[in-house]
Amino acid sequence: MDEQELKEKLYSALDSKAELNDLCEKLQVRDLEREKRYSHAATLIAKLCKSNEMLREDLVNLLSQNESKQKAHVAKIKSLQSENISLKTRINELEVELQEVNSNFDNIANSLSGEINKSNHFLLEFKKLTSQLSYMAFQGPDSNKIESEQEVIHFEPASS
Repeated sequence: MDEQELKEKLYSALDSKAELNDLCEKLQVRDLEREKRYSHAATLIAKLCKSNEMLREDLVNLLSQNESKQKAHVAKIKSLQSENISLKTRINELEVELQEVNSNFDNIANSLSGEINKSNHFLLEFKKLTSQLSYMAFQGPDSNKIESEQEVIHFEPASS
């Protein structure tokens, strides 16, 4: 393998590392956004549950305070029941969204795990290459010449 090939592999490896870093940053940003949405959804669910509970309490109080207004209360009950159904429907929708967010988190975790494994493999290969280069650079008495079993490679001194 000549110097140019090694340089190309090194640059390619560095480009891959930069791309992986960019992907990791993008995934972290996306993860933070999903966490915000999850937190917002959890807050909405809590508010909806609290509102639902308050509506139920209002209903009980209205019925016990004034039986003479039963017809008005029946209309109110129907209205509250409709709202309750809407709230339950919304809660169900939010629970489905929450499941999707959790599924997305799992997918992200799996993707990150795969990317980490790829990065670790890349780092091991990179370390292997750099250690081979270091060994080859100090193998002979002439520091500008690297000898291997098949060929002799001459390196020109780097110019500054």
